[in-house]
Amino acid sequence: ISDRITITSALIISPDGTRVALGDERGDIEVFDITTNPPKRTAAIIRPDNDNSQSHSVTAMAFSPDGSVIASAESEPFATLRILRSDTLTQLFAPDLVDTQTVAVAFSPDGKYLAVSIPRVVYIYETQTYTRVAELFQSR
Repeated sequence: ISDRITITSALIISPDGTRVALGDERGDIEVFDITTNPPKRTAAIIRPDNDNSQSHSVTAMAFSPDGSVIASAESEPFATLRILRSDTLTQLFAPDLVDTQTVAVAFSPDGKYLAVSIPRVVYIYETQTYTRVAELFQSR
C-alpha cells in the first residue's frame, strides 16, 4: 500500500469497513480508503527520513465507533497517546502518561469512553473532553 519500507506494528479497520489505518515502528500513521483499486492514501503522519528524534513505535490503535476518531498509542522512550481526527489525522488531544509503554486502547461501543492500558493501570477517559474519569489498578 505504501512506498516506504517500514514494519507495521499496529493496524485497524474502520467500523464501516471502508478504511484501514496502519501504524509503524517509526511512529508514522497512514489511513487508506480500501474501496478503491488500488487503495488510496487519504491521510498520513510521516516523519521525515532525516528525523533524528526518538522513535515512538505505534503499539495500538482504535477507531471510535462512528469512525471519526483514531486513538493511537505509542511507546518508548515514553508512552504517548494521541487522539486524532480520522479524516485528516489532526491531533485533538494528547494526555500525559507516566510510563514507557502503552499496551492497548479501546473505545466503548457507544463511543462515550476510551480505555488506555499501561502496565498495571487502565485509564478511562470520557470522550467529549477527554477528561480522565477513572483509574483501574491491576493486581499482580
